[in-house]
Amino acid sequence: VLSSYESRVLTPEWRLELGGEFGSDILVLEEGPVVVTNPIRSGPPAGEEATIRLIAGKTGVTSWSAKLPFSEKYYLGRSIGGIAVISHDGLVTILDRLGRRMSRNGPYGTVTAKPVFRAGRIAFGTGEKQVIVVSGPSEGSVTRVALGMIPRAVALTKKDDLLVGGERGNLEHIELESGGASWKFKTGAAVSSIVDTDAGILVTSLDNFVYLISDYNGNVI
Repeated sequence: VLSSYESRVLTPEWRLELGGEFGSDILVLEEGPVVVTNPIRSGPPAGEEATIRLIAGKTGVTSWSAKLPFSEKYYLGRSIGGIAVISHDGLVTILDRLGRRMSRNGPYGTVTAKPVFRAGRIAFGTGEKQVIVVSGPSEGSVTRVALGMIPRAVALTKKDDLLVGGERGNLEHIELESGGASWKFKTGAAVSSIVDTDAGILVTSLDNFVYLISDYNGNVI
């Protein structure tokens, strides 16, 4: 029963014109939001660069900005002591909280499964039927996991193992130390998302089902 209702009108605290067009989602840090913008263009990039900015959350003033190689899409996430930026072609750039480049690796191939960021590790799938796992100090150590499918969704478990879902509904649990699959599961269509929860592995598929799967043996709960 709704006993009371309060109507409020929210007003912006600040506005900022960045120019160009957004090339990433917004990553929110304690210092403020981080975003990548691309120049507006009508033809090939021809040496153009993108710009990544940290914006002060309280004032809307740009705290710092840095240049990145051009890409139509970027993925942003937290890194140990900094910010991880993955381009659409799989170039991995790590910046510190002041916008200074700490490392750059790749490119590793067109990103087909959105990157996940967990406890100093980054994992993403590529069109070369691989999952790239970047870890270590400044995320400088790279592991390539070969697959028999094009990955469409990836996740890192609490035990630091890898979950990969493919375009034909295949789901594999892979131990990163050995690189082998400890179990496999099959849905009726492409896997669209994977989340490791306390109750099990939650998987959505384009077969219009949601599955809760045991992280121990891959059985359906």
